Amino acid sequence: MIRIKSFKNNKIIGELHKNINNLERILDSIPDLIFLINSNGEILDLWTGKVEDLLLPTEEAIGTNISDILDQEQYNLFTDSLENILQNDIADSFQYSLEIKGEKLYYEARMIALNPGDRDENVIISVRDITQAKLNSLKVEKLSQEYETIFSNVDNAIFLMNYTDGEIRFQRLNRFHEESTGLKTDDIKGKTPVEAFGEEMGEELIRKYSRCLEARKTVTYEEVLELPAGSRIWLTKLSPVIINGQIEKIVGTSIDITDRKEQQDKIEYLSYHDKLTDLYNRAYFENEIDRLNDSRRLPITILVADLDNLKYVNDNYGHQAGDEYIKTAADMIQECIRNEDIAARIGGDEFAIILPETGKSGARAVYNRIKRMEQAYIDSENSSDEIVKVFSISVGYGVMTEKEESLEDAFKEADKMMYEHKKINKGEG
Repeated sequence: MIRIKSFKNNKIIGELHKNINNLERILDSIPDLIFLINSNGEILDLWTGKVEDLLLPTEEAIGTNISDILDQEQYNLFTDSLENILQNDIADSFQYSLEIKGEKLYYEARMIALNPGDRDENVIISVRDITQAKLNSLKVEKLSQEYETIFSNVDNAIFLMNYTDGEIRFQRLNRFHEESTGLKTDDIKGKTPVEAFGEEMGEELIRKYSRCLEARKTVTYEEVLELPAGSRIWLTKLSPVIINGQIEKIVGTSIDITDRKEQQDKIEYLSYHDKLTDLYNRAYFENEIDRLNDSRRLPITILVADLDNLKYVNDNYGHQAGDEYIKTAADMIQECIRNEDIAARIGGDEFAIILPETGKSGARAVYNRIKRMEQAYIDSENSSDEIVKVFSISVGYGVMTEKEESLEDAFKEADKMMYEHKKINKGEG
């Protein structure tokens, strides 16, 4: 019986040693530093597979108090966690940092009571180096702060959209967007374009946004949007955010180009219009002649008008009066033609009119309207005015009826007729 009992004890001791060896091997393989401390924070024992990472040799570390390792702020975190696990019998953790050889390293300590309920409770602390993860987190946090600063303060309208399950939904607007458009993030967040702006405008926006999704690259376009702050013209750029081959978001930036477009339109308008009369200028007239020479909208009439007596008005009443004289003729001509007709001032006292799909009878009708208005002006209540008395317009017209003909020939024909009428007006005919 004694031998059997001794054998059993030896077997148990053997198993115990085996388990201890296994535990030591497990501890050696774990990258964490394991502390055994008492409830006062004194280190009772430690285990690590990386002895080189210890601040102190094992012999010196044992008996050291945690308060000798951590600064006051971090020690307070430790005592809070310690109190929490001792009172509530739960695991807890806290993070801290140490300055080691001039380098700031970050750690996470996870704590749990070893013998819950004992009067003198001991605690196991598992410490892991989280420096790289922390630095990555700080880098992400910094980038996030930089992004937020740019997003919130850049003077362009920026909007973000999520793309999930085949649907586009608004995520947020930056401050400049809200101020420029009168829209608020809270009003459109989580909504589709149709939900945010109604079917007509929403469907149009979806068509534009879909171009970015289909191209899988940045697209740019101009758009006119009627928003709470009013109707404006925007230059919009959409860029897809592609993660793991899938488009997850669309980043939109819009610049208000209303003033620029208006200025461009004004410049373009002035480049083709006579400043004094607001009629088209010679450059535009010649471009239209070139364009319509190949037109099938025949016949086309060219009407030429020359303002008589302009030199007399300039010499006797000044150039300001001469300008008014020219504008009177221009207004008269404009009133006598259709919207689709093209009236231009092609010289100081010369005007030309293009009448698409107009033959000789139509040309004669316009000619007669101009002459009637001329006579009505002379017979008006200002007829005693010397400038009104001498007002006269000499008019001629030519018609291009066949494709083989040219508008240049029609112009020459009109110019010839105009000079014949001019002779008559001067009493030379």
